[in-house]
Formats: sequence, structure tokens, C-alpha cells
Amino acid sequence: MLPAVKNPVDAASSLKGVKILEISVRDPASAKEKLQGHKDHTDVILLELPNPDLSADRDDALRNIDGIIESSMQQLTAGGRNVVGLYTGRRPSFGGEEAGQRTRRHLLQTATAAERNSSDVAGVLMVRSPCLILFCGSVSVSYVSNDNKTSKVSYTYNDTSSGQANANCSDKEVNVTVTFPDAGGITGFSFIMSFSKSGTDGYMLQNMTASVSTHKDVAIRVRETWWPTSFSYSCRDNIFRQRNATQEPHLHLTLSRFQVELFPNSTDAPFAEAYDCSGFFTMPVWMGFVVVLLYVIILGVGIFFLHDIRTNDRFDDPKGKTITVTATD
Repeated sequence: MLPAVKNPVDAASSLKGVKILEISVRDPASAKEKLQGHKDHTDVILLELPNPDLSADRDDALRNIDGIIESSMQQLTAGGRNVVGLYTGRRPSFGGEEAGQRTRRHLLQTATAAERNSSDVAGVLMVRSPCLILFCGSVSVSYVSNDNKTSKVSYTYNDTSSGQANANCSDKEVNVTVTFPDAGGITGFSFIMSFSKSGTDGYMLQNMTASVSTHKDVAIRVRETWWPTSFSYSCRDNIFRQRNATQEPHLHLTLSRFQVELFPNSTDAPFAEAYDCSGFFTMPVWMGFVVVLLYVIILGVGIFFLHDIRTNDRFDDPKGKTITVTATD
């Protein structure tokens, strides 16, 4: 069993002079059928097992995987062949830095409540499902009420008034519906976020709608929210505004300390390495750039004035007597 190997499938596929067969199975019967006739002509067989996190019942999915492994080994070892099996994944479930600090325990030891909740930080949202992990520290909402159209109603939901989330999963899309209780003059507030795969190398927030008691399914402008696979997306202050700003209710949302990961390796694992929304030119970078630019300007002006200094090559008074220096042998 290889629990923490980086790209084991690529390592096995790169072996030279070895016949490699890669097949995908879903149940023991299909494993037996696909392995029939290939065991005598192949040196390495890469058997892709179904993902238990995408199944409705994880226990049944794990029992199905055990049956596939047993059926495959019986098929491959028939006739007295020596077979070595390695059970691993396509990538580790945690990064390199986390691996150095990862705690280990006995196989039969159960995790304590503190260990299970060690990755959960107090916030308004903490969603863990087979296809999504989502966290949000606080949610601020403001809009123009029908009762008083001259002023906005605003409220910030924090860990004292948590929302209820429901995630709907498919192979390529994840829809999250979050409903909040009535508080601070805000009634009937909820929003829906739709995530989808972006090609083969990333995920993106495709669509978002929000509702309040007086306005339903208000389209929200979604800025470019993309992150690569095997990463999570994080943003300190994720600001969303109504797509049509000229119409009521002029809805404005702010998701603070927002982080999301799609199709995680485990629902109990912490977030993968974060792909931050701030980009390269953050405020500290801009401040450093301005300071360096100021020093370069001062240095350039100083060098310019140094080159402008002219040394006087005449030391006599043109209106007085000429200085005569006699030379003797």
C-alpha cells in the first residue's frame, strides 16, 4: 500500500521495455471480463478503481472495491503466476508541507472529536460533501428595501447566525444552495453558487443567483473565479454585485474568508493548497514597488547632477596679469 506517493501512475507508465495495460472497472464482473486474455501478455496492469466519494453509500462503494481487488487477484494468479499488487492513488491527499507535519495513528484507533474538527474554523458556513468542501467566515448582504427605497438594509451573518447549505453533485457540476435565517431586517435571504469544470485543468464559478423576500433569483455578476485542479480557491473578501445595477434591489454581497475545493480526496481532510484570488500585485507588493521606484528616481537625479559638474580648467584672471610659469632644464 502506497499512501503518500507523488504521481505513482505516471511513474509506472514511464517504465521502459515493459508492456503496460491500463483499464477502468466498475464491479468485480467487469474486472474479470476485462482481464481475461490480457494477463499472459502484459507485465504491468494499471487497474483504475471507482471513486467511493462519488457514491451515495461510501460503505457499499468500499465493499465493491474489495470485491474488484479480490476478483482481479484471483484472475491474475490463476495458473500459479507470481503477482505483486500495489494499492495507491493518482495523487496524495495532502501537500508536501502538510506531509511533514502529518500525525499518524494506529489503523484501529478512532479519531477524537478534536481531531475531526481540527480543520474547521468558526465561521458562518462549513460544508463537507463528497464533491465539495466550502468555508466562509462571514457573509454581508445589503439591498434596497421596498418599504424605504432611499436607504439600504444591510446585515452581516457570522458564526452566531450560521446558514444552512445543500450541495447537489454531478460529474462536472456542483450546485450549492445556502439559506440564511431572518435577522437584522433581512428576510428570505439565500444564494445559489454553480461550479463547473473548466477544461481538463481547472474549475470555475460559472453562475450565481441570490434571493431576498421581495426579489427572487437576482442574477449576480461573477468575476473571473478560476483555480487549477488539486488546489482550493481562497479569497479574503469576495465581493459580488447585482448584474443589472440599475434595477432594484441593488443587491451587494461580500463573502469574507471564502474558500472552496471541488471533488476532494476525502471529506474529512483539510483544504488543499490554496490558489488565492489576490493575484501577484497585492497591496504590499505595490508599496514595495513604489518605494523602489522612489529610490531609483532619487538615485537617477543624483547621478545626473554628478555628471553635470564641470571642473574649471582656467585658474587665472583674464583681466589681470597672465600667470607665467618658466620652465628650466
